[in-house]
Amino acid sequence: MKLDLHVHLQEATNVAIPDARLVRKLIDVVKSRGLDGIAVTEHSDTSYGYRIKEIVDREFHGEIIVIPGQEKPCGPHHIVELHLPCGCIFRFVAHPGRLLPPYPEALDGIQGVEVQNGSWVVDEESVRRFAEERGLILLCNSDAHTLTDIGRHQNVIDLSTLCTAAHGSS
Repeated sequence: MKLDLHVHLQEATNVAIPDARLVRKLIDVVKSRGLDGIAVTEHSDTSYGYRIKEIVDREFHGEIIVIPGQEKPCGPHHIVELHLPCGCIFRFVAHPGRLLPPYPEALDGIQGVEVQNGSWVVDEESVRRFAEERGLILLCNSDAHTLTDIGRHQNVIDLSTLCTAAHGSS
């Protein structure tokens, strides 16, 4: 599956309350980028992603996968939490910049880290080393704040892989 797991859709559309017309436009954008789905990760708010998912499932028969989530500040870092269909939460470090020891406790209990982010510079060497030390999944996400940025970076990954990782650290 091709997924962009870090999208700020409310910011991208400037629409506070999503409707079927907006969701149709989103579906068209997601499909035109060759994606199977996205994670809607507003800042400290999962409700927007759940509203988008509900409309996609009800009005458009699940044409794309929508994973509700949120991006939360956690000390000097930001953590994205994805509410997976398996009932688990997959957590990853968003736009980590550079990760060098000693690592803050805030990074305990995560399952992934962005090695590429469409909006921020990431020191891939330090991030890859951090991920290898902890057995984390490396992710490439757009961090889209506009519709045209959706899918600029994407992952080829199954939901079952994310669920397994989330279950394993519970």
